[in-house]
Amino acid sequence: MHRLLSRQVLKTLGRLDGHPPEVMRLISAVDAAYHQSDEDRAMLERSMALSSGELVERNAELTSAEEKYRSIFENATEGIFQLSTEGDITVANPAMSAILGAEEAGALVTGPGKRRLRDAIPDGAWTELYSTGNALVHDLHLSRLDGAPIVVAVSMRGHRDRRGRVIHIDGTLRDVTARVLAEVERKELHGKLVDASRRAGMAEVATGVLHNVGNVLNSMNVSLSLVSRRIASMKVGSLDRAAKMLGERPLGTRGIFVEEDEKGRRLPEFFLQLSANLALDQSMLVGEVAALEKYLDHVKGVIAMQQNYARTTGVVERVSLSDVIDEALRLEGASLAKHGLDVELDLAETPMLMVDKHQVIQILVNLITNAKQAMGQVHGRPRRLVLRTGVTEKGGGRVYVEVKDTGVGIPPQYLTEIFNHGFTTKSNGHGFGLHASANSAKAMRGSLEASSEGLDCGACFRLELPVAGPSEAQLLEAMVASPSANTTPVEVPVVPEGTWRAA
Repeated sequence: MHRLLSRQVLKTLGRLDGHPPEVMRLISAVDAAYHQSDEDRAMLERSMALSSGELVERNAELTSAEEKYRSIFENATEGIFQLSTEGDITVANPAMSAILGAEEAGALVTGPGKRRLRDAIPDGAWTELYSTGNALVHDLHLSRLDGAPIVVAVSMRGHRDRRGRVIHIDGTLRDVTARVLAEVERKELHGKLVDASRRAGMAEVATGVLHNVGNVLNSMNVSLSLVSRRIASMKVGSLDRAAKMLGERPLGTRGIFVEEDEKGRRLPEFFLQLSANLALDQSMLVGEVAALEKYLDHVKGVIAMQQNYARTTGVVERVSLSDVIDEALRLEGASLAKHGLDVELDLAETPMLMVDKHQVIQILVNLITNAKQAMGQVHGRPRRLVLRTGVTEKGGGRVYVEVKDTGVGIPPQYLTEIFNHGFTTKSNGHGFGLHASANSAKAMRGSLEASSEGLDCGACFRLELPVAGPSEAQLLEAMVASPSANTTPVEVPVVPEGTWRAA
């Protein structure tokens, strides 16, 4: 029996048992109620003890979280702020204050700086931010409290209450003035580099024109020298003396003078021989003048080719590789003969090409000129220039022409450098011819390679060019079908200049 009930029963009834059954049942029920009350109180005490512990624990967690976020807020390198619905700064961390030039955050919250962000935000952006609450990321131009201009990157978002209304703006801010200034400087530098590249391109074009025209002028000089010597050797003085000899005789005696006088009898033979010599001179001079016309046409082609570069298009036409080689040899023929070089041709049958003829001629002229100069330093062995054509082993899509000489050769370490702009082994060279030739070959979807077994072993340059593709073949057929079309070059886009490959 519960102790409190026992005390009450003894005090009221004098004993704990021996009572009527009805009394004993009542005592038993009250005893059960006492015990149940004790259990409920114990359970309540345990529950209160647990709740108090959890409350202490939760409070400790909240304190820790507050300290963590306070540390982030205070030590962040980016500005953290909060704006009211009117746009005033209500919260600002130390980084925000430092960026805007305030000694402490309070100066931004209560001082004149509290409207700096709002005044810099466009009204339309501010309205959208508050009406939608969507994030706004923007670069803003501000003035610090000391008046210094800065550029800041701002990221803001509206904070909503339970009813969905935007009650304030949370955001971060970074000073990006250095980045913006660097970008401005980069753009200025880029502009200067573009201008420098343009000037360098103009200089390269000018160098190319001078180099290519210079090669032709050398051949023209040889032809003009031959013409000058031939004209100087003509028997003009002898013809003048013969004319004077006849002119000194009276009109009626000139026939007798020719028939009877010893000097007169020599005049018919002299005139016949002079006529033959003049015919030879005329033939030679006509040939040289024709060659000079070819040289001038090639000079025009070189200039037109550079003009086409400026338009980023090239003039292509239907040409035969053997015909192009013949033209290149005609341009260099007099110079090759002057240097006593033997020319050997091994021309195979190749498909027709669709290329810029003047570019191909110029490449071959450069290669022939280099071979001529390389063999000019050779003595005691044959000086032979070999031009060979064919279709590449890779298939019928490309043809090649090889220009091989018996000159001084190329050291192995130079084979990968000779196509670089400015590289030359000649005392009076410019290092442009092979560079320009390789670029021209690349522009025509071809390639230019060099090979040599070393010094005094000669050199071989191999130019590969693509034959007409399917679309170009149709164009060729149309040109063949239309006679007038064969005389009109067609402009097609030039393949952008890229890297060339060396052997």
